[in-house]
Amino acid sequence: MPGTITGVSTKIHDPEGTFKFLKVVLTCTADAAAHTFPATVVNDVITDKIVGLSLYTVGAYPGTTAPTDATDLTITQDTIDILDGKGADLIDETTTTMIWAGSSTADFPVPVVGDLTVNITNNSVDSAITYIVLIFGK
Repeated sequence: MPGTITGVSTKIHDPEGTFKFLKVVLTCTADAAAHTFPATVVNDVITDKIVGLSLYTVGAYPGTTAPTDATDLTITQDTIDILDGKGADLIDETTTTMIWAGSSTADFPVPVVGDLTVNITNNSVDSAITYIVLIFGK
């Protein structure tokens, strides 16, 4: 079975009802024979719009069939990794991990001006499952 990445988005509002954040949870399942994940455009797998928002944080946690420890994640926009290498070894086989978007030397929200593509590499477990949590805000 080929690998898949699907997504669900949830709007988060403050107590007064004002929009604050958009939480996106990506369910990533590796290929059953080749243990690869497909490069996937986040904008295409969720119903809410992310263009015009900024990516604040990225989290990852393993599923029931855990991926290889130290699996890598990049999120590209116009071919540029907006995590600036901070996604290297981010995906763990046993624990939850979290990083801020931004450069390798500073944490800051990154404006979304087009498609964001999730790329997961260096996994060697067939049918591995990992969840990627993206938090966007204004």
